[in-house]
Amino acid sequence: ALLRAPTSVRHRPLLPLVPRFDLAMCLHFLPVTALLVIAPLMAPEAMAYSCPPGYTGSAQHVTAALRASARAAVALGEPTNPADCSNEGATRQWNGTVLEYIGCSPRCCTCWKSSSPLLEAAAQPLELLSSSWGSALQNVYSAFRTIGDSPDAPGGLLVSMLDTTSTLAATEVSLHQMALNSGSCAIHHGNTCLAFSYLRKDLPPVVYNYPSTVPQLRVGLLVDPEIASSLMTGMFVFNGDTNERQSCANEAGMNVDFSSKWTSEEKGPFACMKSAARMAGVEQGASVFQSAEDPGQKLFGGICDPRIDTCAFMNSGGCMSTEDLGSWPGCMDPHSPEFKDFESCFEFQKRNSSSWEVRFSGSCLPCSQMYVCDASDPPGKAQRVYDAEASEFKAYVGADGNGFPEIFMQPKMNRGSSNNAQCKWKRDSWNSWISASRAAYRDALNAALGEQGNWNGYAWADPAAEGAYFNNEVNAYIYPDASSNLYTDQNDVFMASIMGVVVDTQTCEEKLRFLDGVPSSGTGGVVYKDASARCAAFRAGATTTEQQEIAEANAAARHLADLIGPGTLVLRANFTTNAAPEPLTWRRALAKVLRPEDFMAAL
Repeated sequence: ALLRAPTSVRHRPLLPLVPRFDLAMCLHFLPVTALLVIAPLMAPEAMAYSCPPGYTGSAQHVTAALRASARAAVALGEPTNPADCSNEGATRQWNGTVLEYIGCSPRCCTCWKSSSPLLEAAAQPLELLSSSWGSALQNVYSAFRTIGDSPDAPGGLLVSMLDTTSTLAATEVSLHQMALNSGSCAIHHGNTCLAFSYLRKDLPPVVYNYPSTVPQLRVGLLVDPEIASSLMTGMFVFNGDTNERQSCANEAGMNVDFSSKWTSEEKGPFACMKSAARMAGVEQGASVFQSAEDPGQKLFGGICDPRIDTCAFMNSGGCMSTEDLGSWPGCMDPHSPEFKDFESCFEFQKRNSSSWEVRFSGSCLPCSQMYVCDASDPPGKAQRVYDAEASEFKAYVGADGNGFPEIFMQPKMNRGSSNNAQCKWKRDSWNSWISASRAAYRDALNAALGEQGNWNGYAWADPAAEGAYFNNEVNAYIYPDASSNLYTDQNDVFMASIMGVVVDTQTCEEKLRFLDGVPSSGTGGVVYKDASARCAAFRAGATTTEQQEIAEANAAARHLADLIGPGTLVLRANFTTNAAPEPLTWRRALAKVLRPEDFMAAL
């Protein structure tokens, strides 16, 4: 009777006491014999509209025989009011089967209507309702809704974003392959680090994908953190720029000029390097650069038992960044008791009459010691110090990490302080990291909104400002010898943890549309007032259109799923931008009510 209800009835909830009623879920628990008895009663006419009220999936009720073609072309409806779809009545056809968009209160979904003889088969409902895709999707949703209290049982999801070109060219999925490509956070020296974003219902759904990155990182690998727990080594509240935290190795892939960072004053950024350069005979005005070949001081050359926390932590982005080294008080102030330790980090070699190469190869604490967050109050006035007893650089962020915003987000958020200068959390500080992250997101949203509605334009995806990257970061240490038993064990865990593939098909303007009417800061003399202007600036260097990017990303996602194996779930994921706080989504996350269905659906 439910399935034969007329359109006017289908548009309102039929079972008010069970608004999320799903016929598939009910039948799933019936014994097989009961399903075989029911199946002959479900004639094609009775099966015509099988979307129950409130169902949000797009192609899950398409038959297994048609799913391969249908899921690539069927899109969700755009709601125009709570009980209708803008594409109401639109149809598409594949192999004799008609898919018809039908409004499903209180949201829109895609229902199907079919004259296909496949539906007449008695076994069809059993195949339909026991779909591995449906089960996999529910596992993803369930994980996202789960709030755990330890790194061993955290709930949530991990996502590693990949570049489309490397993904299309991939011949396998493995930790080794990931560490060699864009999922890596140590691409050039060691290949021992992997980066993820952590998603859960109490955190904004933000991943590493800044608008100026062209082509966009649209494809991601979805991982279960409870299975991959043993691989995780540490976490950042915001993107940690881990590529620059590899024991002072140059991971930029090019020479880095440091003399341009020096000032004419005795104090200032990289004053310790300038002082060391003068003692080494570097002439005034000479160029000083770090070679792309400088491996820094990778602990044990990056090779260590992953069960040794310090080694695994250090070789997955666990020391301070080279940029932060230059802005640390011990490097900036010649009168600091730490100045000599920082000054000893550098060795210089003259390359020609006007340039010198600097290597971070001296006896250097910042390159060889961990830089960690300590969820306690500082023992003195300084909040960032070197703890000689623990052999760690520390940032004291207060109980439960609530002091993080004061240290790294004041007087305003920016890439240098909020990303590159922040401390890293040890794995066993999971709960404090979550608490600090939520405090930071709350502070970031309030700072962007300003006082009395005076929005601070620098925080709203300003192409002219060095804005913060708001995605968090979780790192894994990868043993570099892919022929070893240690690596094999790690890779087995990683492969078992894969839940599916995600692809973000939003355009830049779609992702930033909430900023229409929101002016930027005016940095550089330009005020951007809407998504269109912002995206034109962010994508100024793009060589392909977004439509081409999206088409290639869809192909890359399918290719990645094929490499993983049959039955791999592919999800469309409309992640929130990492360039600005999106108030509605962020507030739902802070209230712990964010729904995975709001931004993820089977493709």
